[in-house]
Amino acid sequence: MRTRWTTPIAALLAGAAFLVPLTVAVYGVWSYANDNIAFAQQEALGNDYVDTGIAQVVRERLDRLLHQLLERVHRYSLAMGRGSRPITRWKNDRQRKKKERAKKHAAPAAAAPKKS
Repeated sequence: MRTRWTTPIAALLAGAAFLVPLTVAVYGVWSYANDNIAFAQQEALGNDYVDTGIAQVVRERLDRLLHQLLERVHRYSLAMGRGSRPITRWKNDRQRKKKERAKKHAAPAAAAPKKS
């Protein structure tokens, strides 16, 4: 036996068929928006924390520690007589290598027997 759907029942079934995917899509957009709102609230809390005095105190202490460390390294360097040592060492190494190359090239020529 065959049932015949009337126009209102067919319209309700077609509407329900389109309403299910639409509901899923709206739920996805809604949850995505709520996730972004929650993240933005947490980000605002983080920014408030960074702007508080705690973060400022930590930043100042780290800056002071780094400054003290650099001063100690500089004082040690001066005490050891190494003020501009890297530049001087580089110049001396270049001159030394140049002399060694000149000796290498001169040695085979001097060692070769002279033809008379």
